Amino acid sequence: MQHLLIYLNILFIFLFIKKNNSFNENEEQYEEIKLENVQIKVREWQSGKQLGNFTIPSEKNEKYSKGIRLEEKLAINLQFNIIDKNTKKLIEGEFSKNFLRLCHSRTEEHEVFFIGKRVTTTNNGGGGGKYFIEIVAMPKDTQKFGGRPGRYHCELIIGDIRIRNPFRWHLIDVFVDIPKHRKLFMNEPATYTPRDRSPKTKLLPELSHKFKQINKCNLNWSTKFFIFYALLCFSPLLLLIIQWLPLIFSLFLKLTFGQFLFLPLIVGSIFFVYLFNWINEEWQIYNIIYIITFIGIFCFLIGHFVLKNIAIERKDNELIENNEKELVNKNYSENNEEFLEDFLEFNEKEENN
Repeated sequence: MQHLLIYLNILFIFLFIKKNNSFNENEEQYEEIKLENVQIKVREWQSGKQLGNFTIPSEKNEKYSKGIRLEEKLAINLQFNIIDKNTKKLIEGEFSKNFLRLCHSRTEEHEVFFIGKRVTTTNNGGGGGKYFIEIVAMPKDTQKFGGRPGRYHCELIIGDIRIRNPFRWHLIDVFVDIPKHRKLFMNEPATYTPRDRSPKTKLLPELSHKFKQINKCNLNWSTKFFIFYALLCFSPLLLLIIQWLPLIFSLFLKLTFGQFLFLPLIVGSIFFVYLFNWINEEWQIYNIIYIITFIGIFCFLIGHFVLKNIAIERKDNELIENNEKELVNKNYSENNEEFLEDFLEFNEKEENN
């Protein structure tokens, strides 16, 4: 039965590993990716009216020579397809990293990110692998730019576990125009602050851990009743243990040194098995069960032998005590008879005189 359980566990582990590996086998790996049909469309973000569009060449992944201005109430929509550079096939599925990074030309620390999304359907009916990233202008995304206008380098970054070489392309420059009246009207100061890149030589304050004080738990009447009921149920067991204490103490006094050392060794060996299993995690549960089973059988046999000897010794002591009591009673009765005979003889002599 135990071997059958072991075989079933091994089979389950094998199937679990094979199932997990099947997910990785089904996923196709790509050495390098490339973009095609890279289009930029400009529209009004409220009405949706198209103001213009153009295509960016993607053969050499070079920056587009012209820039684009992002003014108030405008939106820039970037659309592209992702293909395998070697096979020229369209790549389906989502990508874990697909976003635009806009960093300021003067201070690269000031950066804004826009996440890309996958298009499921398009106007012409296809486009399962098309992605789009939308940059919405003021006043919706004023806080993202931190109220800092100027030229921003627009970089497209794509990465995934299926791609061995991540893709990064500085495709265009975007000129962000934030009107002054918009910032004054919103009454919001510029959120941009230059990052301090000077080395920190000052010592940091020492960390000190403060233990949290646990609040006292207020028990309701039902909880108190159940606690009282549990103590009431365990009270006979507690009384029995109290009555057993003198018996156990007297039993240890009658044991020899070998018998006295037996119980701590057995209990210590069981705790040693648990401790070794806690330290060495390579042990399996079956090994622990085998060892504890042998220890339990040995403990049962030796314990039975010790208790049997104690019972025999106790019976012998009871027989000796009973024999001594009978002998004392017999001597007492014989002495009483002799005393009565002497007393009667003494009385007869007194009467004769």
